[in-house]
Amino acid sequence: VPEPSSVLDSINISGTAISQLCKDPDMKPIGACRTCLVEIEGVRGYPASCSTPISQGMKISTTGNKLDLIRKSVLELTAGMVHSDKDDYKELSRVMESNSISGQVWKSRSREETDASNPIFNIAMDSCILCGRCAQACQTGHQFIGAIDVLGTSNQARIGTFMDKPLLESICTTCGQCLSVCPTGAISTKVEPAVIERTVTTTCPYCGVGCGIKAQVTSDDTIVEMLDDPENDSSLGMLCVKGRFGYTFVHHEDRLTEPLVRRNGSLQRATWDEALDFIADKLLAYEGDSFATLCSAKATNEDGYIQQKFSRLVMQSNHIDHCTRLCHSPSVEAMLASLGSGATSNSYIDYEEAGCLVIIGSDANSNHPVAASRMRSAVVERGAKLIVINPRRIDMCDYADIWLRPRPGTDVALL
Repeated sequence: VPEPSSVLDSINISGTAISQLCKDPDMKPIGACRTCLVEIEGVRGYPASCSTPISQGMKISTTGNKLDLIRKSVLELTAGMVHSDKDDYKELSRVMESNSISGQVWKSRSREETDASNPIFNIAMDSCILCGRCAQACQTGHQFIGAIDVLGTSNQARIGTFMDKPLLESICTTCGQCLSVCPTGAISTKVEPAVIERTVTTTCPYCGVGCGIKAQVTSDDTIVEMLDDPENDSSLGMLCVKGRFGYTFVHHEDRLTEPLVRRNGSLQRATWDEALDFIADKLLAYEGDSFATLCSAKATNEDGYIQQKFSRLVMQSNHIDHCTRLCHSPSVEAMLASLGSGATSNSYIDYEEAGCLVIIGSDANSNHPVAASRMRSAVVERGAKLIVINPRRIDMCDYADIWLRPRPGTDVALL
């Protein structure tokens, strides 16, 4: 078992089944649900395995007459927090079944109304067991946003936002991290996903962070859900609103799925052979300097290479441009002169371990949300200093030690 590890880590590595309702595999232990109790030789009581460090020579039992009875009682109390009108409470239902609990022993208390203000998902307290995973994911577990937390105490405890306002009126970015870690389905999408046939692991195409995504695909090859990929070193199980929910364009009715050729003033369907022949005939009239091409940053490096090769060799033209010339080209020149390399010189881990971060002319929260989460992690967890240089006020100013607000066009003078 790698160090440092908990008793629960060693149990999971061994393949031994044990309930762990408040422990997400990618986050720190909370110790709230008390369902991962174990018996350790020489240790008094029944500690929670998620928050107990493992040590050499430990003798651990996950079952036993008294231990099983305590865990069953805890699970019965936990099940009493939810209403029994649903068929499936996901992890909770599976854990209850594995511990031979067939139904509710305790009657649920009256719960708060469902927060349906968010356009994508709801927060239904009648299915919530107050494990705290959603709040941790929104805070120091993943995103470092802090839109939701556990509010109130005793039988008034609930998941909510600052000033108990609707989620839509909070600082929530709809990244869906809370949705991804909820063990009971209390946080769920407004439209239930169809039956999943297979999972395709790939990379999010929206920005340059390179977040890992797992497309959930049905039998008719329709993407119905997008999950995060904890094994991706760029995102570490995080996604933003675009990566998690911005996939519907793939099957949108307005998306072109076959060639259209304009005939007699209107676009008409054509075969690929017809369309390619039509384009080739038209391009013959524009060889040489009359031809130019504009490459896209949304395409891969290989796509860009083929595009410039086509322009130079086939069309005999050097008129090749790229959309990043307007935004990235100046920084490349500056980095070449100052650092000797036009590419990034650091990794995402360097953000988290830095003592000081400077964000100049960039809105990381909007353009690279997951990278911004790792910057917030450095500030919140490690006490890194943050300097923001931007004429506009951006969200990262909330975390900044210094916000320099130069007049537009005075960047060179400032630097």
